[in-house]
Amino acid sequence: MQLIPYTAMASLIFPAILYIDKNIWIGILASVVAVITALKNLPVIGVVLSSVISCVIFYMFILS
Repeated sequence: MQLIPYTAMASLIFPAILYIDKNIWIGILASVVAVITALKNLPVIGVVLSSVISCVIFYMFILS
């Protein structure tokens, strides 16, 4: 019962990750980086910042 809020949040966020931009790879990259950093037990702000920074780098250098 303790995991219900997390599963509900994940089920709401996951579809939005796939449609974040016209290019689906940005959302996939952000989710992979978020999972990797979360598994390393970083704080939530570290997970969010690493995900955002990786997307910005990907968008600037790969898609430009």
